Amino acid sequence: MSSIQVPPDTLHPPKVVILLADEGQDPTEVAVPWKKFRDSGWEITFATENGNVAKADERLLANGLFAAFLVSRNHGLLSPASLLS
Repeated sequence: MSSIQVPPDTLHPPKVVILLADEGQDPTEVAVPWKKFRDSGWEITFATENGNVAKADERLLANGLFAAFLVSRNHGLLSPASLLS
């Protein structure tokens, strides 16, 4: 993503929808785009195939770098809504 900055004369922030799988979602696939959009002032909406709450791939949550992040932050499982606060 080269430039996703909000123009200074914009009255309303631009909006983006980030699509997630209902199940087996890899949280790392959306982490960088989410952070770039959020840091640039975009309004972010998460959506899934069937409107359900996305469920991360359990293997990614139990092992590897993402699991270490969750444990180190003492957050348990993060929901997309909690990322926006």
